[in-house]
Amino acid sequence: MLMLASKEMIKKLFYLSFAAALIMTTGCVQLNPPEINHTGTDFSFLSLQEVLAKSHFSIKNNNPVGLHGAIEYELWINENQFSSGISSTVEVDANAQTSFTINSRIDIVKVFGTLLDLTRAVAAGKASVPFQLKGKFKSDVLGIPVEAPISASGQIPLPKLPSNLIN
Repeated sequence: MLMLASKEMIKKLFYLSFAAALIMTTGCVQLNPPEINHTGTDFSFLSLQEVLAKSHFSIKNNNPVGLHGAIEYELWINENQFSSGISSTVEVDANAQTSFTINSRIDIVKVFGTLLDLTRAVAAGKASVPFQLKGKFKSDVLGIPVEAPISASGQIPLPKLPSNLIN
């Protein structure tokens, strides 16, 4: 019985020592925010008034541990916040690079307020509207938060309306 107690005690001391070593080394480990770059945005018209924007990013993790998290983002169009959201989980291994895409459905009529305003803008020669996607990648490693900013900007193409709607 005495032997059993000492095995349990040794086991507890081992776990306690391991936990203490882990806590001390996490103070020594410096986590770097990942590097995130916008690599492009593709647009496709889903209908006359709806566009799908696919914003592509690369993420490089220079840390000795893998990261997994999500992107909290806001989509701004014509300098007005249009929508916000959280991406699906993004995972990148230790000292590795991967890519991810944020998909946004954009109702062009809502950007202009009404179909008549959209028609007027296209008739006046407007071919696109400016957009900006901004946010941050949020993760944590062993309870230590890691964040990195993301941003993308460009022009959202407007549909080409039939000539009978313009005149």
